[in-house]
Amino acid sequence: MGRDRNRDVLFFAEYVGLLLFALVWVNMDYVRSRVGGDLGLFYVVDLSGVAYVIARALAVIYGRPSPFWEKIWLTMDLLLISAIVRLTGGIHSEAALIYFWPLATASIARSSVRTGVVGVAIAGLYAGATWPVEPLDAYWQMFGVRMFVLALVTALACAYAVSEARRVDELARLRQQVVLADLRTRISHEMYEGAQRQLQAIAADLEKAEETMGSDPERARERIRSARGTAKEAAADIADALKRMRSPGPGPES
Repeated sequence: MGRDRNRDVLFFAEYVGLLLFALVWVNMDYVRSRVGGDLGLFYVVDLSGVAYVIARALAVIYGRPSPFWEKIWLTMDLLLISAIVRLTGGIHSEAALIYFWPLATASIARSSVRTGVVGVAIAGLYAGATWPVEPLDAYWQMFGVRMFVLALVTALACAYAVSEARRVDELARLRQQVVLADLRTRISHEMYEGAQRQLQAIAADLEKAEETMGSDPERARERIRSARGTAKEAAADIADALKRMRSPGPGPES
């Protein structure tokens, strides 16, 4: 739990740091030359993004958000990136590189379907964020190249998600086998010790019965009955132990 919280804190710190860096980046000469005009709208979007990330961080770190909210946040992330791309040059904006962040996050979650959906959503949002207000030379060439790269990266991310899912399943299966082997070892040890005690008890009862057969037949028969009961108990214990050893055993820990 502590490790997960530290990871979440690091993620949101990087997210806020990226948005704050955008305030500096947008004022660099080569960016400002293509953006031009008033940056007020960009500042509103960027600082609203900072507030959104902080609120989301508090909800994640101190609460248990549902999968529904995770989908909402993913949508917000993509819309925020698209708005920044639109406000900082469209097809010429380097902010489009940030799209790879949610794509990588989806692949790390080991869901190829989610990764593919994110890739398709990025393609649509990028088209909207870069659509030129006026005709732009070579727009379709640049857009086509970016879509090719996005498709390639999305395919690689999906392949990684599938590979990671298989690896985790294999580790879970191996972990279950180890747990089952330990369980069987413990059961066999318990069965050996239990059977040894019971056999010793049977041998002692039979020995006493043999000694008292002539002088006290009733006591001898009592010893024989005791040995018979111990033998039945031993057989039941062994049958139970064998049943437990054949069972699949406990599932892997989540």
